[in-house]
Amino acid sequence: MEKFNLLLVCVIFYVSFLEIDVLACGSDEEPTDCAPCDQHCDNVTRACPMFCMVNSTLCRCKTGFVRDSNNACILPSQCNQTCGINETPVTCPPCDGTCNNTKPICFGPICFGNQTFCACKSGYVRDSNRNCMPISQCNRTCDSIKCSPGQVCKMLFPPCPFNPNNPIPCQPIPTCLPGNSTIVKPCNMLCVRGDVCINGRCVPTPGPIPIPATQ
Repeated sequence: MEKFNLLLVCVIFYVSFLEIDVLACGSDEEPTDCAPCDQHCDNVTRACPMFCMVNSTLCRCKTGFVRDSNNACILPSQCNQTCGINETPVTCPPCDGTCNNTKPICFGPICFGNQTFCACKSGYVRDSNRNCMPISQCNRTCDSIKCSPGQVCKMLFPPCPFNPNNPIPCQPIPTCLPGNSTIVKPCNMLCVRGDVCINGRCVPTPGPIPIPATQ
């Protein structure tokens, strides 16, 4: 009788374990009674023998999904998906604004299967080079600000890190300076690796911020 009770406890524990395992499957996973043989981003044509186990429940990726390097189930189109600075991945073609039209009227969304696209983050728009820039920098010129008495407005370049994969030109912004300040010679907008464009000069990162020379 004691052996029977022990066996019954083991069966109940095993069934409970299986139920917990089923609940543990992720949102893009599903339970299976066969050994999972998920495709991976680096091997989407993986072939596996079918090996099933009686009364066993495991988790596998849902149809159309593959495993990434973090063992998560994702769409094949999301494998190695990288977006540029100030961009974020989306599943439908983006309808990014521009400085001339920060809130365009977009039709859709029109999505295409399992494709992934890159859109500007919230608060950013596309510039003339198709890079994402802050809306706050749109159409900013010295005519748009009023400096304190004794100051003059100069167009200076803010810090602009160099990214070889997605270079972003430095956007000059209006800055109030003492009336006797002169602007330094602008850099070529795109600094070499490891440098940043600050106040029109390419300087090492980290490095001193050049101060406009005074007359």
